[in-house]
Amino acid sequence: MMLRSVGRQQQGWMTQDDVKKFSCEDLKIIDNLWKEYSQGRFGFTVQFPIFVETGNRPGRLVDTEAYDNFGTRIGWRKDGQWVQFKYNLDFSLEAPVGHLPNPRPAYQITGGRLNYTALTQRMVDCGLVAYSDPRRPINYEAE
Repeated sequence: MMLRSVGRQQQGWMTQDDVKKFSCEDLKIIDNLWKEYSQGRFGFTVQFPIFVETGNRPGRLVDTEAYDNFGTRIGWRKDGQWVQFKYNLDFSLEAPVGHLPNPRPAYQITGGRLNYTALTQRMVDCGLVAYSDPRRPINYEAE
């Protein structure tokens, strides 16, 4: 579905630019299906708060340690190493909250960290999640 949405079925993978223009409607549908069929345990919007809580920011790779911490929290890393996604993802409801979907090669989004951060920005842009950069002051204008 994701490859079809960006017209990359023949290539079999997506670029960061493809992720940035991914259909908001399709992203919402995919996310809702993951949440519905996992009883709220999986989905992009389930992953998002964990992504932010571990020190990451949408659309920007902060540092590899923050992304590693995210991977550890949702079960993409074990014993300090990234799991082999094709063979070691847990497709059961006992997997850690946020474990799926995994946008690595099994889901045809290549580029790992950079493309996942682009996907998180797309979630914000599409209104699936709300995010306010804590380092950016809110500008209140007097009426």
